[in-house]
Amino acid sequence: MSVSTRFAPPAGPSAATRPPVPDHLRRRRRLLAWSAPVVALALLAGGVLLGIALGGWYGRSAYEARAYDAAATRFEHLKPSTVLVEPWKAWFNTGTALERAGEHAQAVEELRGAHRLVPKGTTGADGRPDPGTPECRVRINLSLTLESVGDDARGAGDPGSAVTYYRDAMDAIGPCTSDGRSAVDQPPQRGDRRSGPDETERRQRAKADRAERSQRAQGQPGQGDEQQSRKQAPVDPRQEQLEQRNQDAERDRQRLEQQRGGGTGSGQAW
Repeated sequence: MSVSTRFAPPAGPSAATRPPVPDHLRRRRRLLAWSAPVVALALLAGGVLLGIALGGWYGRSAYEARAYDAAATRFEHLKPSTVLVEPWKAWFNTGTALERAGEHAQAVEELRGAHRLVPKGTTGADGRPDPGTPECRVRINLSLTLESVGDDARGAGDPGSAVTYYRDAMDAIGPCTSDGRSAVDQPPQRGDRRSGPDETERRQRAKADRAERSQRAQGQPGQGDEQQSRKQAPVDPRQEQLEQRNQDAERDRQRLEQQRGGGTGSGQAW
């Protein structure tokens, strides 16, 4: 029988003869074990925030390039990652991009979602309506989008629906105007109200009035409507078209200012 001539590996110290671990090393190991989950969570949170920042930049770059459909899609993808970090912004940006893309009905739903999530508050530290608050930013864009839906309805020959949307638009922006109220149930205002929300509300009120006149012209007026019609002077269609163009131009100007950052509504939150 052959005998192995291989060398045995060096013998290590037995547990009995192994030197004890110094106290400072044991404490360090315990600290590392306890802090590892905290470090992992911090790294995870940092990664999420970095992803949100990059995603916001990605969507904003498309918006600034006027690729509004692409911007809406990119902002939509941010919703799951922003559930715990200002979730209203992803809805707000998606709705704003959809409105610019002409998808007005979808934009309304997104902006209503943003309004459900946004921190509530339409006044500043002085207690006066402040269009710069997060809620007012959402309300202003929602109001402009509802106005666009009303324009679509009126262009399609449905003044009744147009009136409803214009009234909803005034209700949305009302708390952010100088008097903090919707113009729906108030008489037409005159004077020097010149803030952006006030001008928007005045324009929407004028559109609602015109749509109501169109609605009466299409239907069979009742006795009260007949009396009111006799009191009203006939409306020149050319004058009405001119007023419509002027108000549409004013709305486009406000949106352009807001897109450039000079207004209080449209634009990105990131």
